[in-house]
This record gives sequence, C-alpha cells and structure tokens, in this order.
Amino acid sequence: MDTSLQPKRAVKARLPALSGNLEELAQLVSIGLDTDKPPTADETAKIRAWLAANPDEFRHVGEMAKYALERVVDTGTTWAVERESVRLRIEELKTSLGYEGSNHIERMMIEQVVLCWARLYFLEQDLANSTKGNHQRETGIYWDRRVTSAQHRYNQALISLAKVRKLKLPDITAIQAQVAYVNAGDGPLEMRAQKVLTP
Repeated sequence: MDTSLQPKRAVKARLPALSGNLEELAQLVSIGLDTDKPPTADETAKIRAWLAANPDEFRHVGEMAKYALERVVDTGTTWAVERESVRLRIEELKTSLGYEGSNHIERMMIEQVVLCWARLYFLEQDLANSTKGNHQRETGIYWDRRVTSAQHRYNQALISLAKVRKLKLPDITAIQAQVAYVNAGDGPLEMRAQKVLTP
C-alpha cells in the first residue's frame, strides 16, 4: 500500500462534511491523487485559495511529521498486532518525554525522536533477518550501513531535544496569552504590564 496517499484520501473522504462547491473541491483534492500529471499554475492557485479559505479543514494534510511516522510504521511491518503495538509504544514514548507539557519547538524535537526510534528498530529487525545464517558480505555491509545511519539520526535527535530543553525557551502560546492580557485587560496599561512581568 502506498501510504503517501493517506493524507490525500483522508481529505477526499471528508468532502461531504466540507462547505462550498463540493464538485469543484473534489476536483481540486483529486489533483495528483490518481495521476502523475503535475498540477498547472491555475490549479495550484485554486488549491492555495481553498487552503487559505479553509485552514482548519486542511491543516491536518500538512502534518508531515505525523504522516512520515505513519509511513515508517506501515512499511516496517505488515503484522497488524505489531503495527498497533508500535503505535501504542510511540505514544508512551511521547508521554514519557513530556510531549503534552512541552512548547512547540520541543514537540517537534520529540516527534523527530520517536520517528528515528521507530525507523532504527525496524531496521535492526531487517538487519537481523537479512544476515541470519549464510549471507553475502555485501548484504551485511548494506544493512549495517543503514542501521549505523539510523543510529546516528536517532542520537542526533536526542541531542537536539536535550539542547533545546537546556535553552529553556519560553512557550510562545503563553507569551501570546500575556500579550493579549496586556492589550485587552482591565485597568491601566502600566498595571497590566507589571502583573505580567512580575514573577
């Protein structure tokens, strides 16, 4: 199964729930879905207009980290029990890394960590399966290089997360809430600002 089509099919399945000219929208969603023909400049302009007009309906299509992780899992195993177990383990890892309580940048780093984790251990299984018993030297070298590369990516993702957390970057959502309070709160502006700045 080509899991790269999942986000496109997900949108197509939701067409009845979307507003506007559904026939026109269906045509836009179908661009590039069942054909290798690239979209024209006019088609691209129409797609951008639809995305600008319906950001909430289409935002999930742009969740590249989510679909990259889904693809790693779906291509890593065809056994449904293992696939769903891995997905549960991924959620456990995200929770243990404090995903919900992290700021946006840390969340992106955590997503990269769990992606690299899944890829690494699927490749470890491929290495074990491909080199058990008698095998060609080239096969062993090939899989060893792939695992080594995945290990490097995983280690770098962990290091990047640790560095970002060491910086203790402020939560942009909290900052936006504070700015909104200063701009719209009750009382003199100086007093509202002082409340925000006081630890």
